[in-house]
Amino acid sequence: MGDWTDGYVGDIEYINGCYPEQAPARLDLICLLCGVEPPRAPGAAPAFDYCEIGCGNGTTLAALAAANPEGRFVGIDFLPAHIARAEDARLRAQQDNLSFVEADILALADDPGSRFPQFDYITLHGVFSWVSSEVQAGIVRFLARYLKPGGAAYVSYNALPGWTPIMPMQRLLFEYASGVQGDSVERVRQSVDFLRKATEAQSRILPRDAVDTLFSTDVTNLLPDDRLAYLAHEFLNARWQPLYHRDVARHMAEAKLTFVGTATPVENIGGVGLSDAQREVVDVLPDGPFRETTKDYFNNRMFRRDIYVRGRRRFDAEVREARLREVMLAPCGIRPKEDVKFDVLSSSLTLPLASYDPIFDALYSQPCAAGELVDIAASADRAMTATEVISILTGMDLAMPILRDVTTEGIQSAYRHNRSVAQAAFGMTRQLRSGLAVPVGHSARTIGSVEAAVLDGLFRGLPAQVEPLTAHVLDVSGTAPEEVRGKQVALDPPQLDAPQAEAAGDPAAPGKGAEGSEGRWRDDPSRPMGERITLAVTGIVEETLPVWRQLGIVDDSMAQPPR
Repeated sequence: MGDWTDGYVGDIEYINGCYPEQAPARLDLICLLCGVEPPRAPGAAPAFDYCEIGCGNGTTLAALAAANPEGRFVGIDFLPAHIARAEDARLRAQQDNLSFVEADILALADDPGSRFPQFDYITLHGVFSWVSSEVQAGIVRFLARYLKPGGAAYVSYNALPGWTPIMPMQRLLFEYASGVQGDSVERVRQSVDFLRKATEAQSRILPRDAVDTLFSTDVTNLLPDDRLAYLAHEFLNARWQPLYHRDVARHMAEAKLTFVGTATPVENIGGVGLSDAQREVVDVLPDGPFRETTKDYFNNRMFRRDIYVRGRRRFDAEVREARLREVMLAPCGIRPKEDVKFDVLSSSLTLPLASYDPIFDALYSQPCAAGELVDIAASADRAMTATEVISILTGMDLAMPILRDVTTEGIQSAYRHNRSVAQAAFGMTRQLRSGLAVPVGHSARTIGSVEAAVLDGLFRGLPAQVEPLTAHVLDVSGTAPEEVRGKQVALDPPQLDAPQAEAAGDPAAPGKGAEGSEGRWRDDPSRPMGERITLAVTGIVEETLPVWRQLGIVDDSMAQPPR
């Protein structure tokens, strides 16, 4: 019998992750921001079909299906363990608009029988640059066959030239691991040790901080085995190959797909991340894949989240501004109390609190139309467009667009899913990160283990008070208050007050926006866990619960501390 994995890591599951940029609402929003007709215009919530290729254990897809009960969602993955876990979670949450298929995408793409409907959205996160050229071609054929005209696709991948310095490290890890006995976690563990020795021996090729690079940013928030599972799936795949945007665009063109923009709204603002001299180089190039690829040479972007449409229908800037002024926004992060700094590509943006406070006053009182926020900014002598307001607030994870009517069915569907997720966070297999359904934004959010335990306590009827919720977190996690470091709870700042830097290819971890309260307080790892968790729960009760209430994640009775 041949190797059914085709060189892909198949003996261990991928780590849990939730990717809100795959939400249908995000794809629609990026289309609007880039002056392209979205698959569905804002307004009512018509039925639609959505497919995720390489859905893993279904964390993202399940949250999106719960937040969009009018949609029909299909997840495809070729690892049986992923599909089995996803199906178990689907049954617990009673999600009837969600199904999972264990299959090879090559077989599905070439199946003579029409097994699937025409999809409005097809997404694939962390797949395209980890599989063989044959599988890439199969994905393109699947897109050509099943993405309907006017539909949108999301494709993320490790990008060149940004990955160039890391490629020698990947090759060393992969080759060393091929001679190690044991599962992929053990193989990557020994490979990392070997890499550390090679760097300490002063290799002329490997940077001295090579191991630190592998465990950068988001990965450091995971417990050791989860870090190694991430590294195994990232680096030990035989077909691992970062890609230039130009080459991916060529693949997509075979399915009649045209590039629209990136899934991070602020990255689509013209010239962002470029110096004046770099803009002069880029501006003479015509719009298209080569221009976008050239920008990557200046921005050193290591991971791309690209959105394509099958049949691009443009509208002009005046129409775009008029349509965007009507887009409603709701806060999804804790209100800033000081100037907000945000890294985007190779530059850093700052939102001065004095200028944005009037906008925040309106936004954090109730959802607002982007046009209303533009007018508020103008009254404060700050000229902005709706495109800028939406791109900045959503790109910095401070606000979420509301493109659809919010229905009672959507609230109830999200409630069932979120209750199930919160209960499962400390089950047989702990989940350091979970995906919440957000009914108001028809999207998803990532939460950490402390927030999941707090939410579980609220669903069980505990009052929204620090003391009983802290006791619940300690109880369900099996953590003794006097422990200096918990085994089941991830409390690993040091990135505390600033939005997290992007890790190449790694999912978003807690610590950002509404899902990151436990990374907002000043933590001291030397203190007992009881004190640390009390501080985390205090932040959640005081700052996160009001945001959850606005987003429809909890109801008024759960979100208001008793007086």
